This record gives sequence, C-alpha cells and structure tokens, in this order.
Amino acid sequence: MTSLYADAIHTLLGDLCHSAGLRAQQREENIDDTWKALVESGFLNALLPEEAGGVGLSLAEALPVLQAAGYHGLALPFIDTLLIRAALGIDDSEAEQAIALAQLDASGDSALLLQPALRGVQAVIIASGEETLLRPVTGREGAQVSLGPIQQRFGFAVDKLALGAFIESAWMVGALQRLLEMTVDYANERQQFGRPIGKFQALQQQISVMTGHGHSAVVALSVAAGGARLNEGRLLLDPAHVAAGRVVICEAAQPAADVAHAVHGAIGVTEEYDLQLWTQRLLAGRRSCGSDSYWSRQLGTFCLDGNDRIYATVQEKLAPAL
Repeated sequence: MTSLYADAIHTLLGDLCHSAGLRAQQREENIDDTWKALVESGFLNALLPEEAGGVGLSLAEALPVLQAAGYHGLALPFIDTLLIRAALGIDDSEAEQAIALAQLDASGDSALLLQPALRGVQAVIIASGEETLLRPVTGREGAQVSLGPIQQRFGFAVDKLALGAFIESAWMVGALQRLLEMTVDYANERQQFGRPIGKFQALQQQISVMTGHGHSAVVALSVAAGGARLNEGRLLLDPAHVAAGRVVICEAAQPAADVAHAVHGAIGVTEEYDLQLWTQRLLAGRRSCGSDSYWSRQLGTFCLDGNDRIYATVQEKLAPAL
C-alpha cells in the first residue's frame, strides 16, 4: 500500500517540479496552482485519522511521501502542512492553507520563519505560553513575515523545534537521494579520455562514500520517526528519536554535496544547471530548526540521563525504532 502512495506522489511532483517549475517556485510565481494541485491530491491528509477525513497512515508509512518532496526539490511547505495538520488535529474542512513554523518577534505583529527557504507560506503556527496559535501571513520580507489576527487557538503547546527538525530532515533525505542519482547519471554520461568518468576508480570511491551517507540518512529518518505516537488523535514526536536521526542526516549533507559538486565540476555551480537547487537547500537545512551541534547536545543529554547505563538507555529507547 505504501508503494502505491509513493508512486502517486512521485508522479504528481514530477509534473509540478520540472526545472522551470522549480525556478518559478523560488520566485513565487504561479504557486497558487501548484498548491491547489497538492491540496486536491489529498496527500496533506495522509497522517490524519480516517474519522477526520484522512488516510490514517502512520508516520513510518508516510516517510516515502515526505521524502518525495525533497527528492523533487519542492519549495512549498508540503511536508510542513502535512505534519502540522497531524500535530494540531486540523482536518480537511478547517484549512487548505500552506502552513509553516515561525517564531514570534517582540512586536507581536511579525515572526521569523524557522525554515527561510520555504516559498508560498500562507499561515504560520506560533507558541503563546501553553497555547499554539495559527495566524495568517499578510506579507513577507526575507525570513520575516507579517501576521494577521489570530485565526485559530489550540489549547496545547507543540514542540516546534523537534517538529521543524523532523520536517527539514525528511526533505534533506529526499534531496540526498536525488543528488546521488544525478551524480551517478552524470558520471556515467560525462566522457573524459575516451571513457565515462564514472569508470575512474577515484570517482567511484567518492560516489561510494556518498552512497553510504545517503543510505545512512534513510535509516536515520526511520529512527527519527520511531518515537512518534498519537495522543487524542494528535501526532507527537519524541525529541530523543528526532535528535538521533537529525544528527546523522545533518552530518551526511556536507560530504554528499561536496562529492556531487566534485563529480559535476564547474557545471554544477551554474545557475542554469539544476544541481544547485538541491545542494543550496540541503546545506541550509543543516542550520534550520537546530544545527547538528544543537541536536548532538540534546542527544548526549538524553543518553546521560541514564547515568551509567548509557548503552542500555540507547538500546532500550532508540534501537526499537529500527
């Protein structure tokens, strides 16, 4: 069943995220039609229970759908909206907005996006004491968005940093898979000294390292999703699992991007070539919603809470996610 959803989302995003479409998203041109297609596809309700009009997938089952957004380079907050709906229990009848995470500034009338690379954000959720507020976006300049009046209140707090780190990690894993495919394809097509450059052992070794990072990131995302549970119909993530997965995924980003650009050479940094659309967002993702250093400290704190039982704590709490 999961493969059916994965095939469907790849088909949809393949039509929406061609080269010209990705650049239009970056300029925020014609994004209303793109977002409408995503809403009408029903994928934004993948994690909602069936009684709320959703599909009822578990987070683990939905991972291929989430990764597809990164694989195709989607700049709209598709993963964000999907997971925020699940975390807040927003059903399909309540909102079709493109929702992202933000931090309210001192004025109370504007906020900073936790993921500045997103485009087409129509509303944000912000923390207010023990409440979570949904507010519409009325304007944007860089990462700062102007906010309209409160649209909806939720009587509980959401761990936005853990949620945002998971969202960004899912996009990054999909992007790593796409980078690997692009790099392998280019190495097999590019000819030098009468044969494909992929036949040279030095490049084969670099690509094999890149492959290892990509597969490690896929497993790490499964670990990050492993602590997810439902509470009164709302999705809750476990920060310890998110930290464990996030550290590995962030550590994979830089060497994977380095190899991709090394193999492609000068063409990889040109504006006309698509590679930079993934590597720029991939490297920016390392700093969004907590860097790898931050989540490493969080993971260390979690492990040390087990006192002298660090190995047992990891084995009992994190290993079952695999």
